[in-house]
Amino acid sequence: MAADAPSAEEQSMADFIKTTPGCLEFSDQCSICAMVDGKAECSTPKIACVKKPYVCTKRADN
Repeated sequence: MAADAPSAEEQSMADFIKTTPGCLEFSDQCSICAMVDGKAECSTPKIACVKKPYVCTKRADN
């Protein structure tokens, strides 16, 4: 079976950041991340976490 493009669940953090300009904070429901000086700083993942697609929780224009 050939590998297809990654699904939203498999999207890398770097790809999420590139495709979501203006996002200041985001989460995959395991960690909470914030953009600091152009780099993502994230909390430690929760125990027994089931990772979800990244979601922007705070935008620069909010």
